[in-house]
Amino acid sequence: IGGVQAGYLWQPGNIVFGVEGDSSWAKNIDYLASVRGIVGVPAGPFLLYGTGGAAFEGAHERFTVSSLSPANFDFNRDINKDGWVAGAGLQTWVLPAVSVGVEGLYYDMGSDTSALTTPSSAGAEAFAVKDDRRFAVARLRVDYHL
Repeated sequence: IGGVQAGYLWQPGNIVFGVEGDSSWAKNIDYLASVRGIVGVPAGPFLLYGTGGAAFEGAHERFTVSSLSPANFDFNRDINKDGWVAGAGLQTWVLPAVSVGVEGLYYDMGSDTSALTTPSSAGAEAFAVKDDRRFAVARLRVDYHL
């Protein structure tokens, strides 16, 4: 997975506040994006922070169903979901305008069940696909500060 982010941090004393937006892409994900608030505390050369906000995902699912008839059936569908994201991170400076960090995020886009039917010579076969879109992401970050 790879992506981009942009945000603004403000430090009025011993607390850091901010907002960040990001978007990522991967082989089976058209986009995974979020808009999050950030609250952190400087700890020596590090910034320890918590983050949370709105999340958005777009994906294209492809799967095959084996049927009682001799044929297999291919299904495709587009998914566009929204939900929430929360997590925490640790960041430190490596150059005057560059920081690196690690971040863990938990996404919850909910779940749904779709009823599908395969055509069959013995009659239609009904089945359900439960789609649970809750997952965690760990990521490394490199940030350039303006």
